Amino acid sequence: MQSQLFIERIIVSAVAVFAGIVYLLAALRVKRNGEGSASARLAISAFAFLVAALVALRDLDPVVGYSLTALSLVAVSIADLVRDERARGRRIAALAPRPVAEFVPTLWIGVALVSLLALVPYMHVANERIPAAIAAVCVIAMAAIAWRIASAPTQLTSANPARERICEQASRVRSSGMACVLACGIVLVFVNFVNRALPAVDGVERFWALAMFVLWAGLWVWTSVYVKRLSHAKLVVSP
Repeated sequence: MQSQLFIERIIVSAVAVFAGIVYLLAALRVKRNGEGSASARLAISAFAFLVAALVALRDLDPVVGYSLTALSLVAVSIADLVRDERARGRRIAALAPRPVAEFVPTLWIGVALVSLLALVPYMHVANERIPAAIAAVCVIAMAAIAWRIASAPTQLTSANPARERICEQASRVRSSGMACVLACGIVLVFVNFVNRALPAVDGVERFWALAMFVLWAGLWVWTSVYVKRLSHAKLVVSP
């Protein structure tokens, strides 16, 4: 039991440290580019490092540490969404019609929601039911955020509508795509975290661990390539 708890602490601490580093770097990038809330990312980074320390020092239960880390990742996405909603009030909408949401980002959201299936086996394990439910709530929240970003009306300043429309599309697609990648990542970490802590792992649990890694990695590559293509189109548009 002690060795199992030790493994859980190592895994959760490592994930929290990784999240802290990622969001610290993201805060520096956002501060440089002005495309999000740098202060929210700095706060999440500091919080993640705090969770890692508390879990490693045995002052916080690993399950609680995982849940707090997952919820903090959702919180920074909500902060960005609120910031974008406020910014829309200072812009003008494009007159050109477009679909409610683009096809590819909608597929990403569907993939993120499909990842919820990986949590079903753990809903039947008494000790993992609550953290699995928290992970499910986080995934649903991230999918909802991704949908709101993907379906938001195009907002322009009218300085250069043709170029700005592509820039706005690339930014919106990147944000919705990363929300979906993060949603799948929450499930991936949860599945591997629980599997390592369980005394025995059956075939179903091994399948979901492998399936979630493939799903997460594939979605990350897909979004990265798609966003890069949109960014390239932005550069070739005449100023």
